[in-house]
Amino acid sequence: MKFTVAGHLGAVQRSLSTRTRVGRPMRVLAAVRTFDAAPEELWDALTAPERIQVWLGPTSGDLRVGGRFDIEDNASGDIVTCDKPRLIGVTWEFDGDISWVHATLTPSGDGTGLTVEHTAAIPPEFWEQYGPGATGIGWEMALLAIAEYLAAPDAPPLDPADP
Repeated sequence: MKFTVAGHLGAVQRSLSTRTRVGRPMRVLAAVRTFDAAPEELWDALTAPERIQVWLGPTSGDLRVGGRFDIEDNASGDIVTCDKPRLIGVTWEFDGDISWVHATLTPSGDGTGLTVEHTAAIPPEFWEQYGPGATGIGWEMALLAIAEYLAAPDAPPLDPADP
């Protein structure tokens, strides 16, 4: 399935803020997109391992509150909160760092809004080099992949090498 960069960029609302967590300054990236799917459908796409693997990557673990998840060649973490079909909260552990991700689903007209909020301590030198991209540019790709997956669930996954 083909997409346009402008279409995707225009479909996502982004914000960046700061807050203190565990006594440390944090950057908070929020990305919001509305999907043409009922909350239950979007929830299933976000939580069923056989569906996650299509848009994010192979996922395994004890997928319940108190359990851990592992996304192959990506992050792992603890499942902290799960309020079906409204909220998922996890720790996001990658490359020795820990951050926090919350995904909130909100009914919106005929679809569902998804807010992904990623809270991370960003070292000043990393922020200087990457700016807002330091907080998790991968969420842009994830939102695009979810949109493409929901639009054509039987299509092969997007290949980043395709023009």
